[in-house]
Amino acid sequence: GKELRAASREADLLEELRLGYVAYTRAKERVVVSGHWWGRTQLKPLGPSDFLLTTRDWLVEQGIDPLHWAEPPADDETNPHLVLADGIAWPVEPPALDGRRALAAEVLAALDGGAAPVPELPVPGDRVAELSLEIDLLLAEAEAAQAEARPVELPSTLSATAVLALAQDESSFARTLARPMPRQPSGAARFGTRFHAWVESHYGQRPLLEPTELPGQGDVELADDAELADVIERFESGPYGHRTPHTIEAPFSMLLAGQQVVGRIDAVFATTTPAGRGFEVVDWKTSRQADADPLQLSLYRLAWAELQGLDPALVSGAFYYVRLGTVVRYAPEDLLDREALEALLAPGTGPGPNLAG
Repeated sequence: GKELRAASREADLLEELRLGYVAYTRAKERVVVSGHWWGRTQLKPLGPSDFLLTTRDWLVEQGIDPLHWAEPPADDETNPHLVLADGIAWPVEPPALDGRRALAAEVLAALDGGAAPVPELPVPGDRVAELSLEIDLLLAEAEAAQAEARPVELPSTLSATAVLALAQDESSFARTLARPMPRQPSGAARFGTRFHAWVESHYGQRPLLEPTELPGQGDVELADDAELADVIERFESGPYGHRTPHTIEAPFSMLLAGQQVVGRIDAVFATTTPAGRGFEVVDWKTSRQADADPLQLSLYRLAWAELQGLDPALVSGAFYYVRLGTVVRYAPEDLLDREALEALLAPGTGPGPNLAG
């Protein structure tokens, strides 16, 4: 009945979505998207898939036309599969067989270095154009496969985490851009998010965050409720447990070498410097090793200074390793300035410097 047909259509859509998701996220170099008006048994032409239309529209927005887009069949047109099904002899007779023999004769003549009589067979112009396009695509694919280096463009927006990955291993980061993979679900990330939520509650500050902006995804070493409770207890009794932050979960967006970099600072505390009032940007770490890259604090320091219209020399940074009860601080002069950070994003510069604490 109607319910069965509706359920069948929904199942087909989910299956197409699953297939499309795999194709778009797993393709190593190129995704080929195609469709057809006629199936083998349809009496009426099929409509194009929504995924095919979305892909075409996106290409058009980029100034790229599809390689081929067939016009819809006329209302009175008959499915050619049904017509041919009753009229094709087997084994296949000419002209298909004659065409293969003619091609074989041309190949033999080329190998012998001479000319061989080739039957004159009419070849439709559109078929010639189609074969020429296929040959061009195959040649381009072969050239790309043999290329020693394949350029990968940076996306228009990078997260602070992505900048760290770029600085640590440019080649690995480029491979990730060229072939992005879905993030594996992580229970640890869920506990990390809960820890950050507790910190917000502890300080009595509740920033309005979207689900995709929830912090704590990098806290990968919180495995269960017991570890979460232990980290919370250590935080309460630690050096930041009774301090009042200027702000927490401070979002930022800044341009570095024409590249937009976005992120969120765990906490900012007011400090006193010889030059007057200053700030310290702090990032909570729940790892068991004090090995965080101070490049992260360099980004946070510059972002906060520019957000507040301050001299970056008034902003320092710190990692608080909650499990270890350790605070590793970096004076303003220990952190990279704007010029050095922009050099990291300049093409062809390779991995960035490894700052020592």
